[in-house]
Amino acid sequence: MTEVPEDPDYRELAQQAVVEAERQPHDATVLLHAAMMLLHAGDTGQSKRFARAALSVDPASFSALRTLSGILDAIGERGEAISIGKEAIGIAPANAEIRLHVGAMLAAERRWKEAAEHLSV
Repeated sequence: MTEVPEDPDYRELAQQAVVEAERQPHDATVLLHAAMMLLHAGDTGQSKRFARAALSVDPASFSALRTLSGILDAIGERGEAISIGKEAIGIAPANAEIRLHVGAMLAAERRWKEAAEHLSV
């Protein structure tokens, strides 16, 4: 599990992002922004909640899938992070960033053959 340190500089930004997300609960981009600000502020539970809300607004959103996968990985929920990351690859198979992310998570789990499939060009 990756340590997610609380950054006091992000607390106020996260609060502002949450207010905006609550004003615009049907805007996946605004919800994802709140999720990332909350993650950097150290509020992983709320971060995950807002990322899931963004995904529920737009279930086919590559950005929502990629962001949720990263958050889940950061808080130690790697199994689900891999699954969500693979969904993102299904939407954007040529995206090197998500392929690297999923490959790295699989390698961390010692799932070498699967990792190599995602890391090869």
